[in-house]
Amino acid sequence: MPTTSILPLINSEMINPRIAEVLGQFQPISLAEMEDSALLERVDTKFILTEQQLAEMLANISHAYRVLEIKNVRLFQYRTLYFDTHDFVLYRQHHSGKRNRHKIRFRCYEDSGLAFLETKFKVSEDRTIKTRIKVPEIVRDFDDPMQQFLHKNFPIGAEKLTPAIENTFLRITLNSKQSTERATLDLRVGFESPGMT
Repeated sequence: MPTTSILPLINSEMINPRIAEVLGQFQPISLAEMEDSALLERVDTKFILTEQQLAEMLANISHAYRVLEIKNVRLFQYRTLYFDTHDFVLYRQHHSGKRNRHKIRFRCYEDSGLAFLETKFKVSEDRTIKTRIKVPEIVRDFDDPMQQFLHKNFPIGAEKLTPAIENTFLRITLNSKQSTERATLDLRVGFESPGMT
């Protein structure tokens, strides 16, 4: 059955005005143009910045990147529901830095209504392979096609998985003008565990 929303949708007006101003300096790129660099297999590097640092960085790179724009929107709302076993095997593998580990999640792109069931397979310190199928919405129970997808791409049975944590965030997506490099910038990240009040 469909999941109910645990966290309220994030109001895009919460973004720092300086960041919104700097985003306006970027040339846009459409979703169709970005499909050529979907990066389902990729190398990831992550950083944590203050909003002031982010605004300064964006101002310095606006000439080198384009920003994803859909229907005049450049800041998008995401919702993700992660699954794990009852004893949190996937979390513990992640926390210990185990290679060849998995993540299972539903991700919904709130602005477009698109949703996917995804597996992420960490094969090295900075290399991740993602596979996914389109689904109508985020759900808490896997139907037959979803179970078949997980059976093909995940070593633990789908029946052993249960909703573990949900998060919401705002995302800015940048694409390099010179290469296939992509940068995703997440703001206003929120978490809640299903079943907790």
